[in-house]
Amino acid sequence: MKLSFKINAHGQPQDRDLRDYIRLAQRAEELGFYAVYCIDHQWLPRERMAGYTSNDLSRPGFPDAFMLLAAVAATTTRVKIGPQVSPIGLRRPVDIARWGATLDQLSGGRFVLQAGAGHQRSEYTNFGLEFPPFAERFDRMLEGLEIIRRLWTEDGPVSHTGRFYSLDHAEVWPKPLHWPGIWLGGSSERIRGAVARIGDGWAPAAPQHGALNVSEYREGIESIRSQARDLGRRDPIGAGLMLYSGVPGDAESTRRLAEVLRRRADWSTIPIEQLMNEGPVVAGSVESVCERLDAYRMAGVDEITISFVPIDDIEATMRGLEVYADEVMPRLG
Repeated sequence: MKLSFKINAHGQPQDRDLRDYIRLAQRAEELGFYAVYCIDHQWLPRERMAGYTSNDLSRPGFPDAFMLLAAVAATTTRVKIGPQVSPIGLRRPVDIARWGATLDQLSGGRFVLQAGAGHQRSEYTNFGLEFPPFAERFDRMLEGLEIIRRLWTEDGPVSHTGRFYSLDHAEVWPKPLHWPGIWLGGSSERIRGAVARIGDGWAPAAPQHGALNVSEYREGIESIRSQARDLGRRDPIGAGLMLYSGVPGDAESTRRLAEVLRRRADWSTIPIEQLMNEGPVVAGSVESVCERLDAYRMAGVDEITISFVPIDDIEATMRGLEVYADEVMPRLG
């Protein structure tokens, strides 16, 4: 099972040196992590970010994900890179196609697109965008991903007239060096069905819709792959998952993790042990962390992305990367 690392560039202090994220990405690569992903949002409600950071949120930092990924592409050589995840409705699909193709070229073929339908109303409305019901956001995502796929793979101009988007002889050059892959985040039944139809992988973040424990994950990925087979697909579908973590084996880190996470209203009354058992969080001793990750591996997960909390503690994140590399990775095989 592969371990990847997520850069959380949101909710940070205004004086954060953005080169800290490059330092983390380079260290993750040195330590053997499979991929370095970056959160992609324009904005998140302060009450939600309070569950991830100890920073003052009166003016939270929120740099652009694709700009950061370009810097990561230019300063690493091996790790996969990409957003985790991009809400397709926030941007024109042609822009994501161009940025993704450019990042794939810059990185020598290491880009992966992880996409979603979007879930934060204020992220849309604060920036002058409509926030339709989920069914419409879902359909917009599917149409946008179809446009991205065509712009990446078709040699000639792409024309499209759909419900949400129109193109007239649009072209993206240069193309990606390889097929980047399109993974979908989210855990709803509709999202799982979309993965079965068009996705290269499933990468839910457990906290978005409540628990996603081991048995629920197993049921989800088995359902996706069964649907894919029924549709005649024979290509493999990857199985990913994003979990929050403190520094394994560090009791103080686990205490801080619980303290920060429980600032979220929906988690405020849940004991940290329950959060760990239900899926969003992995923490505690190295042995317990390995047991939890191995249980997900047995459920079908082949890539877990670790997101360290509190997100504003860069040095703790660095220690976490090192502990995972030194003490967790060798036990997972």
